[in-house]
Amino acid sequence: MSITRQITIQADGPTLAKLGASQFQLHVAKSVIGSDGQLFGALLTSKVTFNVVWQSKALQPFVDIKWTPEYGMNWTADSPQDGISVTIRGIWQACKPGQIFDLNAQGVWTKSASTPVKDFMAIGNNDFYTDDAPNGIHVIIGIKNKSGSFDPIFMNPTAMGKGMNATFQPQEQMQWWYAAGAKSATMFSNVSSRVETADFSSADPNTSSYKKQSSYGFEQGVWSTQAIA
Repeated sequence: MSITRQITIQADGPTLAKLGASQFQLHVAKSVIGSDGQLFGALLTSKVTFNVVWQSKALQPFVDIKWTPEYGMNWTADSPQDGISVTIRGIWQACKPGQIFDLNAQGVWTKSASTPVKDFMAIGNNDFYTDDAPNGIHVIIGIKNKSGSFDPIFMNPTAMGKGMNATFQPQEQMQWWYAAGAKSATMFSNVSSRVETADFSSADPNTSSYKKQSSYGFEQGVWSTQAIA
């Protein structure tokens, strides 16, 4: 059974007033390792990537972000670029690490006869083509939300053409920051604000929990993050 993780982000009144004067909001992102269009299972060029705002929250004293590591796959015909909203074109397919699916000629997920890749979500074969994306579609990874659907957390920057395959591994590394402009499910590449990063892959050795709290010192421009019970 997957264990729920939590990050509590807090800010005092003076900090919120200064952030609000710049029309900032709180943004949170999750990371994914992708095979970047390499041959099946070839992960030499893979890296941990943050490129979609998972959640964007209005300024408030306490923000609790909770999640359970349950993921799904989808796709879009849009080309990735900073600031665009991720547009879903397919049907979400729940997928656990070690499971593998194909995308058929109608853009629907089906069972795959290909060999699964241990610890990775995998696409055995893409048989879909659309004139909207002549170079290939872009795979989207999402995390399960309260409604039972999925929220986008990653859009593969490399197109997946017909006959190609891919592997992906969601990570429990998180980033959060204050900035103006971005919304949930929008792409980004560079963040000009101070970003905080933390790893929720395993329980903290001192608290035995998967919970952390974080606060931002506006004058110093520094985040302070610690594990909590």
